[in-house]
Parts: sequence; C-alpha cells; structure tokens
Amino acid sequence: MARNMWLEQKLMFAMELIRRQGTGKDVKALEDIRIIEDLLSKKGDSDYNPIAEDDRIRREYPIIELLEIWNKNRICREEREEYDFLNRLENDRFGIFVDVLMKHGMVKDYKEMVVA
Repeated sequence: MARNMWLEQKLMFAMELIRRQGTGKDVKALEDIRIIEDLLSKKGDSDYNPIAEDDRIRREYPIIELLEIWNKNRICREEREEYDFLNRLENDRFGIFVDVLMKHGMVKDYKEMVVA
C-alpha cells in the first residue's frame, strides 16, 4: 500500500514537473499523455486511433517495453481483459512519466518505478 502511494506521488510529481519546467520534449510528452487520457476516458471511442497511438508512442518511448519486460507485463495493476488496448495505453502513460522523471534526473533507474 505504501509503495503504491509512493509511486502515485512520483507520477503526480512528473506531471507537475512537465507543467513547470517543461522542455520541448516534455511538452510533447504532456500532449501524448493528454491523447492517452482522452482514449482512456472514452474507452477508445475518440478522434484518435488507439492502436495507431499505442504504436507511435511505443516507438517514441522505448522505456515502455523495458518496463513491461522487467515487470512481466504488469506495470498497471488493474486488469482490463475486455479492453486490452486500454491496459496498453495505461502502460504507455506510465512509461511516459518514467521517461520524463529519468530525463530530469528524478529517477536514476527505471526499475525504481516498477510496481511490486
């Protein structure tokens, strides 16, 4: 439970870091997060194509696959079998946050951010 709160605080910090000290790449990360949140809130019924966005984001943020491999494809705890692409998008969002934290030196190793 404490680990989840710690992780949530790190993710909230990443979002605030993007807002306050955002570089061009951070602004791009924030836009990608907004696209993902749009897809998640509308369960894929959005102006964005969830599969195309997932593919694009994973090409731009290779850390996502590393996180999934390290954590045995369970970055996010919530199971959504009926909406498999939603789980992938949640992993994408998490990976973007980790990428931002690493670029700003707030996390030294992506393994620190893996959910136990």
